[in-house]
Amino acid sequence: MKTNKIFNILSVAAILLNCAGYKVEAQTKDTIQKTGILTSDETWSGVIHVVNGGVTVPEGITLTIKPGTVCLFESDRNYQTFNRARLTIDHGTLRAIGTPDSMIWFTSDDPSPINGDWGCIHIDSSNNSMLIYTIIEFAQLGIEHFYSYLTIRNSIVRFNNIEGIYAEHSRSILESNTCYKNTYHDIAMENFNDTMMINHNKFGPGNQSIVFQQSKGVVEKNYFTGYSGVCLGISVFSWAQVDSNHFDHLPNPFYVDDGSSIDSAGNNCGIWSEYVPVFDYPDTVNHSLSYIPGDTNDLYPYVYDQVDNTRRYLKRVGKDLHFGWAIGYFNGYLWKLDTPFLYRIDTATGEVTEYKNSPLISGPGGLTHDGQYFWAYEKNNRQIYKFEILADSVHVLDYFAAPDSGVNRALGLTTDGTYLYQKSLILPALYKIDKNGNVIDSIDFSGSNVVPDSYVVWADGSFWGPCPTNSIGKWSETGQFLGSFYQVAFGTEAMCYDGHNFWTLQKTCELWNDDKIFKIEVLSLINSVMDDYSTKNDIQIFNVFPIPAKDILIIELYEAINTSVEIMSLEGKLIEKYTFQDEKTQINIENLSSGFYVLKAKNEKGIQVIKLIKH
Repeated sequence: MKTNKIFNILSVAAILLNCAGYKVEAQTKDTIQKTGILTSDETWSGVIHVVNGGVTVPEGITLTIKPGTVCLFESDRNYQTFNRARLTIDHGTLRAIGTPDSMIWFTSDDPSPINGDWGCIHIDSSNNSMLIYTIIEFAQLGIEHFYSYLTIRNSIVRFNNIEGIYAEHSRSILESNTCYKNTYHDIAMENFNDTMMINHNKFGPGNQSIVFQQSKGVVEKNYFTGYSGVCLGISVFSWAQVDSNHFDHLPNPFYVDDGSSIDSAGNNCGIWSEYVPVFDYPDTVNHSLSYIPGDTNDLYPYVYDQVDNTRRYLKRVGKDLHFGWAIGYFNGYLWKLDTPFLYRIDTATGEVTEYKNSPLISGPGGLTHDGQYFWAYEKNNRQIYKFEILADSVHVLDYFAAPDSGVNRALGLTTDGTYLYQKSLILPALYKIDKNGNVIDSIDFSGSNVVPDSYVVWADGSFWGPCPTNSIGKWSETGQFLGSFYQVAFGTEAMCYDGHNFWTLQKTCELWNDDKIFKIEVLSLINSVMDDYSTKNDIQIFNVFPIPAKDILIIELYEAINTSVEIMSLEGKLIEKYTFQDEKTQINIENLSSGFYVLKAKNEKGIQVIKLIKH
C-alpha cells in the first residue's frame, strides 16, 4: 500500500513557466497530483497540484523542489469543510531552491485567489530545510516552523492570512526577502526562539512587521515602509539587537514592554527612499489583492453563516475587549480575563466592569469558576491560579504548576465544580486535577474516533471543545465522541457555558475591534463516520486484528465472498480500497500516519464498520 500517490491529471489548466513566473493557458496532462506521506526522497519539478489535505515529509526523507516549479495547493473557503492542502515537513527536510529567473511558487489553485486559500508550509524539527528564491502567497499562514533551523532567503512572502513567517523554539536566518500584505505580522517569533537573524529584508506595506515574544534576535539593515501599526514589537521578556535599519516615514517604529529590552544603533526614521533594497529577483505578481489583509474589505470568511443545520448564534458582545484565550460564566455574568484586567460583562445591557488583574497572571490562557472561586491557567509560566475579587482587583489565593508545565504551554481550563480538567499535551487524554494540583485521574480519548484539539469545557455532564475539523465536539465523561456542531467564526480560542447556551471567544480577524464573543444555540450534532454506519454494524462481515496496529493488519472474512474494504479518514475521505475474497488477508499499513481511521467492509451481505487505531 502506498500513501504517496502520483496521478496524471488530464483536465487541469496548464501552467507555462517563464522567467517572470507562470501563467494559466490551456489544458495539459503534465500536472502531477500529490497527497499523503512520502516514503522515499523525491524531486518535484514542473506543475505540482497538492490535494486531499496535503503532503507530509517524514523523518529521513528529503523533498527537493527544482527551480521554476509551481506548487498549486487545493483551496477551500467553505467553513463546513475547509479541506485546504498544506506541505508538512515532520522531522524531514525541504530543499526548495530556485534561481532569480526561475523562482519556485507556493500558491493557491483557485483562479481568483485570496488570503487564506490553502493551509501553510509547516516545518517541525528540521535543521537543514531551505527556501531560497521562492514565492509563498495566499496561504492561511505562509511558513510556520517549530524546533527548527531554517533558512529563508531571496524569497517573497505576501498575501497570507495570519502571519507571513511564524516561529517557536527555532533559530533561523531570514535574509534578503520581500514581505508585504500579510494580515498580522510579516514575521512573528513567539516562545523561545534563539537569535533569529533578520537581515537585509524589505518589509511593507502591511499592518505590523515583526514581533518578538519570549524570543531573541538580530534585526539589521532592513527597510520598512507603509505600516499602519508598530513596525517592531519587543514584548514578553524578549531581547533584540536592532541596528542600521531604515524606517521610511515611520517616526515611532518600536514598541518595547517593561520586561523586554532592545539594543539599537544607526537606525534612521523619516523619508529614506534612496535606501530601498534592490534584489536580484523580480517581484512578479500574477494575482494581486486590492487590500491589505485585515482591512475592512478583506474577503476572507472570518465570520460564518449565522444559522446552519447544527447551530445558530443569537448575539455578539465584546466590542473593544479584543481577542484573548480566557472566558467564563458565573453568577449571571460573562467574564473575560486579559493581561491588564478581568472584565465582567452584562450580556443583557452590554455594560462592562473592570477589575485590575494580578501581575502573576500576565498571560491568561484559560478561565473557569467552581461556584466559589475563579481558576485561571497562565500560559507564560504554565501555572494554575486560584483567585477571588477583592474591591476592584484580582486577589490570588493559591497556585500550582499545570500538569504538563515541563513540556510546553497548554490552553484552557474547566471544572465540574469539584475537580479541574485540562487537556494533555502528551497523550490523547484529559487530566483530572484536584484543587491542590494533584492529577488524580485522566479521561482517555484514545478509544474515540475524534480527539479534542486543544481544550474542553464542562457542560451538563459532558465535555465540549474544538475539533480538528472546524467544529465544536462533544465527549462523554468517559471520553467517547458523541458528535459536533460547526464553529461560528474563525478561531474558537475559548468557550464557556451559561447553563443553556455556549459562549465562544472567536479570533475573527485579530486586528478587528469587533464583537468577538458569540452566544450559540446548538440545534443538532453532526455524527462521526462511525455513527453514520452504526445502524449497520449488526451485520458481521469481517474481523480485524491487531487493534491498535503498527505495520500489518490482518483481515478475516466470515464468508469467502467478494468483499471490498476501505480505509477512510474520520472525515470520510477514502485513503485506500482493497477487494478480495480470501478468508484471511494481510495488508501493510506502515505508511499510515499514527491516529484514528475507519475500516468499512461491503459485500452482498451488507456493510460493517470498524474503528482502526494506528500506532
